[in-house]
Amino acid sequence: RSMEPSRDMIDLPLTSSELIQANPNFAATRFLCCECGTPTMWNASSMCNNCLKSRVDISEGITTTVMLHKCRACGRYLDAPKKWTNCELESRELLSICLKRIKGMNKVKLIDASFIWTEPHSKRLKVKVTVQKEVYTGVLLQQNVVVEIILKNFQCPNCHEVAAKQEWLVVVQCRQRAEHKRTFYLLEQLILKHKAHRRTLNVKEVPDGIDFYFANLKHATKFSDFVTSVVPCRRKAGGDRVMSQDLKNNVAKMKQAI
Repeated sequence: RSMEPSRDMIDLPLTSSELIQANPNFAATRFLCCECGTPTMWNASSMCNNCLKSRVDISEGITTTVMLHKCRACGRYLDAPKKWTNCELESRELLSICLKRIKGMNKVKLIDASFIWTEPHSKRLKVKVTVQKEVYTGVLLQQNVVVEIILKNFQCPNCHEVAAKQEWLVVVQCRQRAEHKRTFYLLEQLILKHKAHRRTLNVKEVPDGIDFYFANLKHATKFSDFVTSVVPCRRKAGGDRVMSQDLKNNVAKMKQAI
C-alpha cells in the first residue's frame, strides 16, 4: 500500500511560522540579508533595511508638486472646494490645508508632517511628510517625502465683489442718541479685544454712530449678537434694497441693514 511521504521522511525545511512556533526566540535571531549579506534581524522579507528601501518605494503615487490658490488682496487660502481660510505661514491650519491637497495619502499612514523653511516671497512652500506602510506581513516601512506647494494668485469671491464695487450686502448701524460717546469708546475696546471686526469689509463713522459693512448676513448677525451681549442696546431690522432680480428663476440680490 502506497503511503504519502511525511516532512520528516523527505527532510523538507521548516517554514518561518513553524520555526517561530518551535523556537519563540527565532524572531530575535540575526540572519544574513538575501541581497547584500549584511547581518540583520529576521523579518518576512529576509532583507536588511537598506535593501528593503531600495526595492520598495512606498511613496509611489504620492504627488510631490501641488498647487494651492491664495488671494492676493486678503491673504486667505482656498480650502477646497469653496471655503477660504485666513492662515499664518507655517501654521497648523495651513498645514492641514496643504495635506488635503496631496494626492495618494489615503494609501499610506501619516506619521508626521512639518514645514521646511522657504523664502517668504518665493511663492513656494515645502512640506515634509513621514509616511508608513506595511510592505510584507509584519514588515513596516517608513519613509520621508518632501512635497512642494506652489502658491498661485486667485481672487476670492469677496474681493471680487469689492473690485466690482458691490462689496457689501449687509450693514450693521450702531447709533446712540447722547451727547457723550463713552459707550462707543467702550464698544471699540471690546471689539478690538475679542477681534469681532475680522469679517468687516469697511467701517465708517457717521454723526450719531458707526456703520459696519459685511459681505453676508451670517457675519453681520454674529457681529450684532456680539454688540448686544456687551453693551445695553436694542436691535431691529432696517430696510432692504433690491440690487438685482431674476424673475425667471425667482432669485433676487438685496442689501440689508440691521
